[in-house]
Amino acid sequence: MIRFITDTFGNKLLLALLGVSLIPLIAMGSAMYYLASQALMYEASNRLEAVRTIKAAQVEDYFQLIHDQIQSFSGNRMVVEATEAFEAAMATAGDESGVTPEQLAQLKAELRTYYEIDFASEYRNRNQSGNPNVDLLLNGLDDDSVYLQYQYIKKNPHPLGSKDLLDAADDDSQYSVLHGKFHPVVRDYLNRFGFYDIFLVDIDSGDIVYSVYKELDYATSLKNGPYASTGIGRAFQDAAAANVNDYVAFIDYEAYTPSYEEAASFLASPIFDGDRKVGVAIFQLPIARINAIMAERTGLGKTG
Repeated sequence: MIRFITDTFGNKLLLALLGVSLIPLIAMGSAMYYLASQALMYEASNRLEAVRTIKAAQVEDYFQLIHDQIQSFSGNRMVVEATEAFEAAMATAGDESGVTPEQLAQLKAELRTYYEIDFASEYRNRNQSGNPNVDLLLNGLDDDSVYLQYQYIKKNPHPLGSKDLLDAADDDSQYSVLHGKFHPVVRDYLNRFGFYDIFLVDIDSGDIVYSVYKELDYATSLKNGPYASTGIGRAFQDAAAANVNDYVAFIDYEAYTPSYEEAASFLASPIFDGDRKVGVAIFQLPIARINAIMAERTGLGKTG
């Protein structure tokens, strides 16, 4: 009996000592776990901050590069001469081809089919909210716009999205002669640097006298045409008001109807011939380049 009591007491004492010894071990383990978790969180936070800083620097470098490119482009002698030549040739293209008012009306009717079928179909594919306002867009075109859009968009044998492949229309106008010489050079420049589109705009009328991709903004006026109040119109107006040749206007990304409401950003720089301002060069930037920078996950792991 005494032996049993002694054994029971010893077991209880052993358990008590074991319990007492476990308390500091548990406390130490919890503290170590907490410190390790904090260290991992701190490391992860530092890594994310580093990646954020790198992303910001990449975006800034991208826009600085384009800023320098458009300054160089707008000051290029070929661009200056082409802008002045396109301005004059655009105004006479229809007359050189002998287009009568009746024929012009027919061209506009045929151009409408492009707006209502080709453009509107692609617009609906990319936007589930509805149809483009074709009447509003067409009513903003003057005679020169109708003629050139017919020649370089409607009559263009290349499909939607590939209108840039036409070097020159077959109307034998001085405009098309100029276009055939200038277009391949600028198209190559665009493809090399990944721009969405490049425009030359007349300083007086605001007419887009040249565009690489020939979307619906081509040959329209950025002073009183259908896109004057959009990002490209504001970029033109800002750059057109500048009195120094190294000025660059920037319009942030926003929906743009000629590009099917996809987000577009614009940089614009005035074009000077000596001291005389003759036009504005505009770059349209795609959102894909920024998305590619931000989507790069190197250093973030699976849960970054």
